[in-house]
Amino acid sequence: MSPRVWAEVDLAAVRHNLKEIRAHVGLRVAVMPVVKADAYGHGAAEIARAATMAGCDWLGVATVAEGADLRQRVPGASIALLAPFLADEADEIVRLRLTPLVSDLDGARALALAGQRGRTAARVHLEVDTGMGRSGALPGDVARLATHLGRMGSIVATGIATHFPCAETDPEATRRQLATLLKATAEVRATDTTLQLVHCASSAALLLYPESRLDMVRPGLLVYGIVPPVPPAVPVPPVRRALTLKTRVVLVRQLPVGAAVSYGATRILDRPTRVATLPVGYGDGYPRALGNVGRVLVGGRSAPILGRICMDMTLADVTDIPEAEVGSEVVLIGTQGEAAIGVEEIARTTDTTEHDVTTRLTPRVPRRYLGAS
Repeated sequence: MSPRVWAEVDLAAVRHNLKEIRAHVGLRVAVMPVVKADAYGHGAAEIARAATMAGCDWLGVATVAEGADLRQRVPGASIALLAPFLADEADEIVRLRLTPLVSDLDGARALALAGQRGRTAARVHLEVDTGMGRSGALPGDVARLATHLGRMGSIVATGIATHFPCAETDPEATRRQLATLLKATAEVRATDTTLQLVHCASSAALLLYPESRLDMVRPGLLVYGIVPPVPPAVPVPPVRRALTLKTRVVLVRQLPVGAAVSYGATRILDRPTRVATLPVGYGDGYPRALGNVGRVLVGGRSAPILGRICMDMTLADVTDIPEAEVGSEVVLIGTQGEAAIGVEEIARTTDTTEHDVTTRLTPRVPRRYLGAS
């Protein structure tokens, strides 16, 4: 049975992108692809394997469950837990050999006790809150936290990190945050020699602030061939789009002038219109906000979206595309002929982030993997 809508993920493009990122930041800098949220909707297991094939030793996840899944898929990888955890997850974190970011003494104690029970040292990275405000120790408390860790036993801090909230929009604040991280790192290293990795740079930061690359970078969007919003003069590695989202026309109807289209009658046709029904909607993760403002590709040409996007259907104007018929392939994200619709365009059109566009894709959308080896 043919799928109604599907995503094609080019693993060769992912490997290419990681190679280009490594060349861009320099070979001495480690690369941690961020594969949380099912690798931004691309499929965490397959992306993790591709990253390992590309020579990446680290992977970044947000939950213990994500880490557990990847530990089975890529047993030898170093896996960082980038979001806060609960104390009752500490034993699993240690058992799975995850490296969590630690913000406070309570989290550190839970991991130290888990390390004692598991007869192994929990390895952690200290997190510094340099201005994000959601997790991490305040800069003035980091050295004290590191000192307490050193006295606990069964826990060792092997890295220190922060996260930039405004890398794309506020260079002055971002550079202040970097300086704060480096100051905190120096204070910790004055009494603790176990720190190996200092990291803070997302895709946008590694492009905009070369000085932020430090020992390791944590690219997300660039891994998937999506370029964050940066000025045209900023050098960007030649990444390739990994994701293509497709569907097929299931119905073509001729509607008269004055016909109302979709929920709310937000579109009234001002000409006789060939309307194609596409079996995709926000139930698949296709953004509802594209109604009346987005477009799709049919026959290598743009077809405007008509009316509101439904849970399971989207309507497009194919009046000027006579070859569009039932069964015609439609590209929602990707390239068809000379035409293209990027995730970046959809994010701008719907006033959201590129991450939001791809992570919306639901399990109802099967992934087809290309270029596996």
